Amino acid sequence: MEIVRFVLDFPKERTGKPVVYQLVKDYGLIINILKARITPEEEGRMVIELNGEKNNIESGLNFLAELGISVKALSGKITLNTEECVHCGLCTGVCRTGALSLNSECKITLFAEKCTLCELCVGTCPLRIIKIEF
Repeated sequence: MEIVRFVLDFPKERTGKPVVYQLVKDYGLIINILKARITPEEEGRMVIELNGEKNNIESGLNFLAELGISVKALSGKITLNTEECVHCGLCTGVCRTGALSLNSECKITLFAEKCTLCELCVGTCPLRIIKIEF
């Protein structure tokens, strides 16, 4: 079993189709939706984690490509401007993975390898000093 993360960009013609269902049913994949913004008749973006056999993942990704859905390996990085941070801790309250946490000195610690790039922390930071780059 393999676990991989991808960013899917949907053209507006495909946002109303049950592609996640088909990935599960037809390719036996376990899907964890990390983030999604999809509106019918508009473009959409979904960040997913796929769990399954390597050949099933490849077949599922080929299926998405045939539908015109752009598939890119999830890559990016999170940065935190620690010099400007006031260590209020608001970002830690929305970080589900523990990528942002308060240490024993009540300072924000960033564990970038744990980040799923969901961007919840970006909107929560009152100083807007957390950045996500894809």
